[in-house]
Amino acid sequence: MGKKGKRAEEVANEACDECITFLHSRGVVDMHLADQLVLYMALARGRSILITERITEHLLTNIWVIKQFLPVTFDIEKETGKIEVDGIGLKSSFTAEAQRMQST
Repeated sequence: MGKKGKRAEEVANEACDECITFLHSRGVVDMHLADQLVLYMALARGRSILITERITEHLLTNIWVIKQFLPVTFDIEKETGKIEVDGIGLKSSFTAEAQRMQST
């Protein structure tokens, strides 16, 4: 938002406008965070759902890339901003080791 020569008041007004727009949307996750969360949704176990304020091209690109590497299908409702996916249930070696230690 900010750049050299831009007045601080203008930056603040733009930030406030974006915040107000988000608060009036149905989104629970803002558009900048949504494109970062979809990878973790695809890796998680079970069905993950989020609602974002807007489906962006960047988000759709991230989903496309994820689908090139993981056998997942995303359900995307552009009108509502709802994204759903059944994750692959990836378990880290740390989680597996912790479970092994608990069972002994």
